[in-house]
Amino acid sequence: MVFGGVIIDVIIGVVFLYTLLSMICMAINEAVATFFSLRATFLEKALLGLLGSEELRTKIYNSPRIFGTISSVKGADFPSQGNPSYIATQRFSEAIMDMLANPVEKGTEVRNTVEKLPPSPLKEVIILSLDKGETDLAKIKLEIEQWFDNAMER
Repeated sequence: MVFGGVIIDVIIGVVFLYTLLSMICMAINEAVATFFSLRATFLEKALLGLLGSEELRTKIYNSPRIFGTISSVKGADFPSQGNPSYIATQRFSEAIMDMLANPVEKGTEVRNTVEKLPPSPLKEVIILSLDKGETDLAKIKLEIEQWFDNAMER
């Protein structure tokens, strides 16, 4: 009985130690990621890859739907305007729809607006949706959301 109790104590101690060390590592990782704005940098690079253009990325960041999510204070005494570290799928698609200059419910007018965008994967996604005969803006918005979600999962 004494031998079995020692083994259980060692197992509990090892589990506790690994749990404690993993929590410490996680806290250090979060602190480094926050300090160096790693998530914002990775999101910026991912959006640049998705949108294919610095111009489109800047338009997205400057959208009122996205701009409002950007933290205006990095530290208590150091105001700073950085980039967001996360963009919700719905906010992204709403910013895209806003960028299409308040399109009306007719597919041809949406197509004309989309054609004015610089070449990008986003433009291709919207044009493919329009080529399928989609004129309902809610469905186009949903396709943009699905495309964004799929790209961000990687």
